[in-house]
Amino acid sequence: MTQRPCPPSRLALHASLPALAALLLLLLSSARAQHVCEKDDVRVRREIRDLSDDERETFIDAIITLHRTPSTLGNFSQYEEFTYIHKLDPWSSHHDNRFFPWHRKIVYDFETRLRAINKSIAIPYWDWTRDAHHVHTAPVFTPQWFGGSGATADDDIQCVPDGRFSQAEGNFSLHFAPDFSTNVELSGPECLRRGIWLNGTGRDVILRFPSMREVEFVFQLEEYVPFRKVLEVFHWYPHVIVGGRGRGSWDRSGGELNSFASSNDPLFYVHHSFIDKLYHRWQQQHGHDNYSGNATLSPWGVPVAAVSNLTEMCVEYRESDITDAERDAHEAAYNASFPNPLHIPPTWRRVLGSAMVRRMEQEILAVQPHTVDGSNGPARQLLRGR
Repeated sequence: MTQRPCPPSRLALHASLPALAALLLLLLSSARAQHVCEKDDVRVRREIRDLSDDERETFIDAIITLHRTPSTLGNFSQYEEFTYIHKLDPWSSHHDNRFFPWHRKIVYDFETRLRAINKSIAIPYWDWTRDAHHVHTAPVFTPQWFGGSGATADDDIQCVPDGRFSQAEGNFSLHFAPDFSTNVELSGPECLRRGIWLNGTGRDVILRFPSMREVEFVFQLEEYVPFRKVLEVFHWYPHVIVGGRGRGSWDRSGGELNSFASSNDPLFYVHHSFIDKLYHRWQQQHGHDNYSGNATLSPWGVPVAAVSNLTEMCVEYRESDITDAERDAHEAAYNASFPNPLHIPPTWRRVLGSAMVRRMEQEILAVQPHTVDGSNGPARQLLRGR
């Protein structure tokens, strides 16, 4: 058996963090000795459609167990401790080159906590390109997975109505506000909210997910910085469409997934597991990431290099069972459903601010030297139809 070393996962305390953050970091610290990737240590992440019913229930059971376990840090759950981390310093983990390694770290640590409940668990990934042309029928929105959305019209943000992540059916309550501030004061308990209009005629038609072909574009980008900028933009679409834009940008009118409290929604982890899969593929394809050096990840204080190699972290991604014919059918249906190219939605000016949207537009155009199909390429097409 091939044995691969796994790096230690250690959180370093920062004296500048408030007392609650220091306690949290102590709680999450695990000063484990370096060991090899034995069979039981390997985390094989698979697409959600490839899990059996029993595997799905085991995964959700562990999340619910973590949510029902009180934190020693305050009047919230151990599940919500990760939301606290996500809200601490969002500007170093978004629109920043640390975006990929930072989210790799939080997904890995969340997975580690679930594996302490059941060692068989690996966080599945949601390949949302397979649902891009029919977001409203994606399996993640069934009661068996993460529940749907009570939204009945554009701008409508409602509690998740069904399944185990519903406050009404599953007693799933949250205590950190879904806003775009770094305020970590507690509120609630409140329900998990989403804004996607799931009847197939609303905002999920106007605002769509990137397609398989559009995501494939990012692998043409050989340097880390342009790759990061474009894929980070693509990654925002599930956040904004599912979370809902609400009625403002800095208040609490939106859903969790479109806020700095996005990790309140369990969809966050299967979404970012997919993003990490894409990042891992890009690393393998180009043999480097051009981003390590002395950069550190806040609040853990670990260097980017500590999470740069998934193989050394005992993580594997298994390709989905989807066939080439199925992919072609998805792409054809997608193209028929959405003749207009992907674009930055006008609502983002309200959600993110005009200055941020202009910056995103400039970044996408600046890193678009290629074409995919003889036209002017999907990155420039992002800006059309605005």
